[in-house]
Amino acid sequence: MKLNLFEKSVFSKLLLLLMIVAVLVCTVACGGTEEPASGDGTKPGAGGEKITIEETLCFEYEGFKVTAKSLEKNELKLLLENNGTEARAMSVDEVVVNGCVMSSLLSEEVAPGKKSHQSLEIYSTQMKDAGISFIGEITVYCHLYDPETYMTVKNIDPFTIRTSAYERMEARNTEGRIVYDDNDVKVIIKSLKDDPIWGESLLLYVENNGSTDIGVSCESLSVNGFMMTTLFSETIFCGTYTVSDLELLSSSLEENGITDIESISFSLNFYNKQNYHSLFKTEEITYQVK
Repeated sequence: MKLNLFEKSVFSKLLLLLMIVAVLVCTVACGGTEEPASGDGTKPGAGGEKITIEETLCFEYEGFKVTAKSLEKNELKLLLENNGTEARAMSVDEVVVNGCVMSSLLSEEVAPGKKSHQSLEIYSTQMKDAGISFIGEITVYCHLYDPETYMTVKNIDPFTIRTSAYERMEARNTEGRIVYDDNDVKVIIKSLKDDPIWGESLLLYVENNGSTDIGVSCESLSVNGFMMTTLFSETIFCGTYTVSDLELLSSSLEENGITDIESISFSLNFYNKQNYHSLFKTEEITYQVK
């Protein structure tokens, strides 16, 4: 069964959520916890000062109000208040940290007249892959929905929180091999990395310098000449970038008798994020491991 762009996007999000849950379960089972990207929320070599934010009203819609209270290590502390007459839930779709699009898990229902303290966690693994050592700016994309019907009530305009370290944000880490640079999009292959849960993955840097929010999906993936399936699909808002794993599932590698990866070939399809219409495709990209 061939999936369309919308279905690929949905399934990729589900896969990512399963991956995050699996990592958390594995971490807990091993007796550890995931460390924040910058230890105690400070920038190394910057005098050891704690990175903070000012309390900020993020948005208010029909009595549902969200306030950013503080930044604790790599967690943005939020206060959700429902002063309306109907139950509402907020769900975070994407976060952008220092210009890099990342995923985060937060969905919370608040009954009428009630409040809820929530933490929006920025995962240190994603920050490490992007080469980000501390948080200077967080932009949140979210929506409100009816918890009874799960129908969207309002897509909230993205809100941005700047930290006390905003002026010291590092330049983007663009090390790697440039494999595409056209149509206001740049693609860099950064590395082939081991994944203790899923197998191996190709780390891709994708930058959107255009004026339109876009999505990207992978097509015609092959390893050592053997076709493989992937649900790679990412969102890149205009002016942002993402550093994401193109997963090479261990089960697929085993099915094809691949124990040593020599070459990876694929193409990327870029599409309009609003209507899922294809914009352009790259020619076949080949990464020679050996």
